[in-house]
Amino acid sequence: MKKLPISILCVEDEHIILQSLKDMLEDKVRNLYLAMNAKEALELFKKHKPDLVITDIKMPGMDGLELLRKVKKNEKRYQTGDPNRIWETELSHGCDHYWCG
Repeated sequence: MKKLPISILCVEDEHIILQSLKDMLEDKVRNLYLAMNAKEALELFKKHKPDLVITDIKMPGMDGLELLRKVKKNEKRYQTGDPNRIWETELSHGCDHYWCG
């Protein structure tokens, strides 16, 4: 199977969920980056500039909403009007809450 030409950053503090995301995505996308917290995610984001961020909302320390605010504030391509949007999903609640910033 040909990989999609996108890069994804997944942020999740629960190891089993992060591993599940890895198992689902690693063979389907060009680059997959994994972070267990928002601080680590910001470092990976600055280094790799992924096309998509999938983040848990409720995490210790900085939560997923604050993470996305920081990304949007510092990265012009993620501000309004760009087709490369940041999506977040609250994975701990069955992936039923979505928001596009």
